[in-house]
Parts: sequence; structure tokens; C-alpha cells
Amino acid sequence: MKYKIVTAFDENFLQHSTINLLNEFKNNWDSSLEFHCYYHDLDLSNYSLPKSPNIHYHNLMEIEDYPKFLKAFAKHDVFHLQV
Repeated sequence: MKYKIVTAFDENFLQHSTINLLNEFKNNWDSSLEFHCYYHDLDLSNYSLPKSPNIHYHNLMEIEDYPKFLKAFAKHDVFHLQV
């Protein structure tokens, strides 16, 4: 059976916790596991992230349905609520 682990992060999460998780994954986890990282609101070229054949980075803004998703579920977005 093939397992995939999925996470998502923005710049704040990357700086404060995700970078540690990525390094832990690369250095200590079984290489048969795939790790898919979806990111938003940051430029990955500003960072030196772990590279490995089983770590995959995906820009959410490049996923066709992501802007539609944001619009459809905006009222549930606790990070960008208008008060």
C-alpha cells in the first residue's frame, strides 16, 4: 500500500513549524512515504527547503479550482474574516 501525507502552509507556518517538519520528514521518515506540501501566500524561492524524490511542493494558486474554492467558502475563512 502506498501512503501520501498532505500538509498546507503559508509563510508564517513555514517559518515557525513547517520547516522543522520538512527536515524531520526528509531525514527520519521512510522514503516510501510521499509528502505533498501545498503552499500559499509565499515565494518558495526565498527559502532553502529540503529536496527529496518523495517530497512534492504545490502552489495552491496554480490549482485551477483553488480561487473558486476560496470564493465559495470565504465565510468560513477564520484567518481572513472581516470584523
